[in-house]
Amino acid sequence: MKLDNGHQESAVTAEAAVWLVRLSGDDRTPEMEAAFDTWLKTTPGGEAAFEDLASIWTDLPGGAEAYQRRQRSPARLRAPTHRIWFSGMAVAACAIVGLAAALWMSQPQVYETRRGEIRTETLADGSVVKLNTDSKIEVQLGWKTRELKLVSGEARFDVAHDPRKPFIVETDDGTVKALGTSFIVRNESEKTTVILLKGKVGINPAHGSDPGLTKVLEPGERAVIASSRKVSIDRPELKAITAWEEGKVLFSNTPLPQAIAEMNRYSGKPIVLKSQRAGGVTVSGTFRTGDSHEFARSVVHLNKLQLRDTGSGLEIRN
Repeated sequence: MKLDNGHQESAVTAEAAVWLVRLSGDDRTPEMEAAFDTWLKTTPGGEAAFEDLASIWTDLPGGAEAYQRRQRSPARLRAPTHRIWFSGMAVAACAIVGLAAALWMSQPQVYETRRGEIRTETLADGSVVKLNTDSKIEVQLGWKTRELKLVSGEARFDVAHDPRKPFIVETDDGTVKALGTSFIVRNESEKTTVILLKGKVGINPAHGSDPGLTKVLEPGERAVIASSRKVSIDRPELKAITAWEEGKVLFSNTPLPQAIAEMNRYSGKPIVLKSQRAGGVTVSGTFRTGDSHEFARSVVHLNKLQLRDTGSGLEIRN
């Protein structure tokens, strides 16, 4: 994960401010607390930023008294020892923390992976995003909506349920709207692919404000949104679709050029097809992401072809 360097420190502080506000409310849940734990463990400087804000809060008029009242309340949720919970927020504290939260929410957070890298990120609302190789997303969690843009690549989204704040993923080809669900979005140059794993999502082509253009997917369905705004729906083999989460690529009678393109997504040493005869070859099997050599060796062995390592790439020849 790479966070925009220019805003890294202020972003962590602002995220901590948002957590302080959310966890101090009466509507916090065990799921929210679990998401907060994950944020603390995975965010450099997160715990220090949270403790600094908590100290400021208790120093404000009414802050310490509010904390003591919460501690005495039999209805309060049990909290881990390393956390401090607050209620009865002081007006001044709300203003300070609210300003930091507003600043954070106004600036999209950028997460990205390198070629061959897979990363899992837990967002401030408890949603989990898993980025595939060479992918980039921009995240903006607002007061009324949760908006994400998949700039490039592929990601799985496990959405925390919150009917008050729709979860929207956008690409150049269209948008995906969900409440509480799991789905995968892949952004390619000529199309966007959406696979629904569970729940329900609405698909809308880019610039398509007409409600009649919205397609609602059922679990197991895949929607392909072309740049022409045409949407096609089918039911793929989900095991092959989600294999990348386990570091694998599954092929089933896949044309060789298409299989090579998929393997090249994960490797800095691309495979180049130099054989016209091999253009009609199909590939079946399971391969490790990033292991271009093993894939290429299997292809040439099964089809009586030749493999040449040029140093910068691999060539499959007659």
